[in-house]
Amino acid sequence: MTTNWDKIIREFLDKLERQEVQLLTWGIVDGGFSEDEIAELAEDFLNTCEIDEDVWDFLDQILDRKLLFEFNLRGDRLFRTRMAEAVRLFARLRQLFPNNNWQTSPTLVADYRLQIRPRIYPNRYITPEAVIQQLAADKLLTPIQQKAVTAILRSPLRGEVQLADFQLRATSLMLRDLNSTKSRGMIVCAGTGTGKTLSFYLPALAHIAGLLKKNEYWSKGLAIYPRNELLKDQFSETYQEARRLDAVLKAEGKRKILIGAFFGLTPRSATLDRVQDKWEAESGGFTCPYLRCPRCEGALSWRRADVEAGKEQLSCLKASCGAVIQEDEIILTRDRMAKTPPDLVFTSTEMLNRSMGDSRYGHVFGIAAAKKPQIVLLDEVHTYTGVHGAQVAYLLRRWQKIIHKKVQFTGLSATLESAAEFFSQLTGLNPGSVEEISLGEDQIAEGMEYQLVLRGDPVSGTSLLSTSIQTAMLLRRVLDPSEDPPSKGFYGSRVFAFTDDLDVTNRLFHNLLDAEGRDSWGRPLRGRQPLAALRSHKLMVEKG
Repeated sequence: MTTNWDKIIREFLDKLERQEVQLLTWGIVDGGFSEDEIAELAEDFLNTCEIDEDVWDFLDQILDRKLLFEFNLRGDRLFRTRMAEAVRLFARLRQLFPNNNWQTSPTLVADYRLQIRPRIYPNRYITPEAVIQQLAADKLLTPIQQKAVTAILRSPLRGEVQLADFQLRATSLMLRDLNSTKSRGMIVCAGTGTGKTLSFYLPALAHIAGLLKKNEYWSKGLAIYPRNELLKDQFSETYQEARRLDAVLKAEGKRKILIGAFFGLTPRSATLDRVQDKWEAESGGFTCPYLRCPRCEGALSWRRADVEAGKEQLSCLKASCGAVIQEDEIILTRDRMAKTPPDLVFTSTEMLNRSMGDSRYGHVFGIAAAKKPQIVLLDEVHTYTGVHGAQVAYLLRRWQKIIHKKVQFTGLSATLESAAEFFSQLTGLNPGSVEEISLGEDQIAEGMEYQLVLRGDPVSGTSLLSTSIQTAMLLRRVLDPSEDPPSKGFYGSRVFAFTDDLDVTNRLFHNLLDAEGRDSWGRPLRGRQPLAALRSHKLMVEKG
């Protein structure tokens, strides 16, 4: 009988964190478990689970994953979980600059509030066979769409993907809406990490697969994001989902699904001056800012030789990987999009607005195009409030008026009250044409989620913007690195920052880049290190 160590370790961490939080909620951040205490807790836990394992072999697994940290405190061994150590670091944040002493630097955090609770997510139990059976019974799938759904849910590398009830309901509703004669909408409300994105891309990619023709190119769907970082994150994920359909489409005599990102970082043409103006230069090429290697999660490069040859393909920077993203899978420039619009276009509300009257690129968004987009995704719908929300609502109405064709709108949101009514007002659809998909009652509690609220220190004379910048820098380092993550999936590797003030947004973005030792394009500044480097143990010892 094999032991599910991930499950065992997660349960033991939950036990440790529940004990640590009793002191952390009172502001006591310097505590920890002694060597005897951690060993006793581990031994009791293993005995309860009836697992015959050496206590320190078990603890070494957790230490190796950087889920538990060991400290030497005046000759005694002290242990803290990554959560507890992170809270301590946040509470002790200081505004540290070069040539400043850490002990006399201004404090950034006056107080904090911490809450931990079990992470709740929907139970994914519906097998691919059951999904196909229900969709087929409702007559929502053509033969090629059925093969496409099967390929996404079952692949040799990923294995079988089971759906939650809300994902199946969303897939069924979207496919039904696409068969309607009028524009309709669907708003999916589910928390972060529940899989609501798949509830759009599963039916969307299946629908696109049924529309493909070998020598015909037109934008069949728009994926619109309020923030470029969200666009980048979802672009990589969708690229990998689209590739799962390659074998099915080839067997049907169809080409691959082609995707492209049309936003600020998209070069106009495949020329060295245009690409280096948008992308960070590296040895032999330029690093793609919105797609990671599907094999090793490493950086992808547009080689100089390929740029000069006008060949739009990406190569993994790791020589041991050798992955290549081909031209028939992705479009990298605006000019090529104008000639062969991708099947699915990733863009922003700002770029859509700019393209409304653009005779060169407008058809990429369905404007004055022979064939129009049939599906539109609006992610993070709850951000479209106030004046900005009104402007986006007006933009979507203008766009629909221009294309003058039926469209299926799908919105995604983690938190939204009266979701169907809100989405109806945003898109201009009749209230009766919008349905809400929310989580059912069949949910699972596993692991922990952490809510930490920091209060800036008004006495130290530092600004809240400084606290935000240092917090973002620290949080990035508290999580796993994107390459070779030690926790093996327990922690994520991405940080998102949201603000509600445009001036703060602009200053936060550029000031954070400066604090990380990078210029406005995200390229490393010569002779500059991130401010976080000042907190290295070596420098702290040298400065006393």
